[in-house]
Amino acid sequence: LEAGACDGIWYWDLEKPDNEWMSPSLWRRFGYNPGEKRHLASEWKDMIFHEDLPTAVENFHRHCADPGHPYDQLVRYRHKDGSTVHIRCHGLAIRDATGKPVRMLGVHNDVTATLREQALRLERESEERFSKAFTAIPSNVSIVRARDRRFVEVNQALLDYSGFARDEIIGRTANELNIWGDEVQRAEFFRARNFEYVNAARALGLPVKLHAEQLSDLKGAALAARGALTVLKVFFN
Repeated sequence: LEAGACDGIWYWDLEKPDNEWMSPSLWRRFGYNPGEKRHLASEWKDMIFHEDLPTAVENFHRHCADPGHPYDQLVRYRHKDGSTVHIRCHGLAIRDATGKPVRMLGVHNDVTATLREQALRLERESEERFSKAFTAIPSNVSIVRARDRRFVEVNQALLDYSGFARDEIIGRTANELNIWGDEVQRAEFFRARNFEYVNAARALGLPVKLHAEQLSDLKGAALAARGALTVLKVFFN
């Protein structure tokens, strides 16, 4: 059963709840030598994320009270090396002749790799949607690094408008390219759009504590564009 269907088995004596047997493969999944661990419920309770323990406990009590309620949840454990292991933990109460739960038999399935792959796929899809929208927007749009205002990316409309090739812009600043002509012109441009940017941020639930011309993302890039609201909806959703 263990070799073919799961990543660990546990067997809990509900009449002596301190006692819980865990299979060797279960401990190895968390980076431990099985000889390091005792067959006690406290051993896994020390490893489970504190935020996830109430869910497991609540489902246990509900399953014991009602066999129709499944004991099945996703929880996180701390690996010996400090990393997070995502586990689908499910089990079944073994009941006596009166229906009272006296034992609990369960299995662990490690879904860490599956969840990681799903997260990467969603990230790629999000990046693809943003890239398509960024490229297709008819307004001149650029992504500028907040700390030094160097261009990270520009769309085709900006290239067509400026006459620069992409590799002539990326990594340089607007001042180096003389796009604005002078700082007064640049400052006036962004002052005129201060109201638009701040309201765009508030509409999207973003914290407004940045310069008028900068709406920073989590990677330290900033958007500067006439089509700011349209881009931001794609970029931050």
